[in-house]
Amino acid sequence: MARRGPKEPSKWKVKAIEAMADKLLDYTDSTSIPLFCGFCYRNGITESYISLFCERSPKFRQAAERMTAKQKEMYVVGGLTEKFNPGMTQFMLVNNHGMKNKTETDLNAKVSHELFIKDAINKSKGVQS
Repeated sequence: MARRGPKEPSKWKVKAIEAMADKLLDYTDSTSIPLFCGFCYRNGITESYISLFCERSPKFRQAAERMTAKQKEMYVVGGLTEKFNPGMTQFMLVNNHGMKNKTETDLNAKVSHELFIKDAINKSKGVQS
C-alpha cells in the first residue's frame, strides 16, 4: 500500500522541524499578510509538510497557530475598517478560521393570535391600527 502525504526525507528530525518553526515565526512577524503557501514557497517545501511538522513538533504547531491568529486578526480588523472587501473577509473567516454565519431561529417562540385577530377585525371595520 502506498504511503500518503509527503515523502519523509531523513532530514526532518525534531531539531530540523524546530528550526523551521523559528523560520515560520520570523516569516509571520516580518510579513504583512502571512500565508502558509508563501512560507512553503520561500523555504522550498510543499504545504503538505505543514501538517507533518505540526504532528512532530509542539513548537512548530504553536508557531502555526500564531500565524493563523495573525491572519484572523488581520481579516477581522481589515473587514471592520473596510480595508478589505467585506464579502471576501467573511469568506476567508468562515472557510479558514472557523467562524460561522449565524442566524438564530427560536422554534419555541409563542405567537400571539390575539394581535392578528384584533388587526383583522379592525381592518374589516375600516379602522387602522
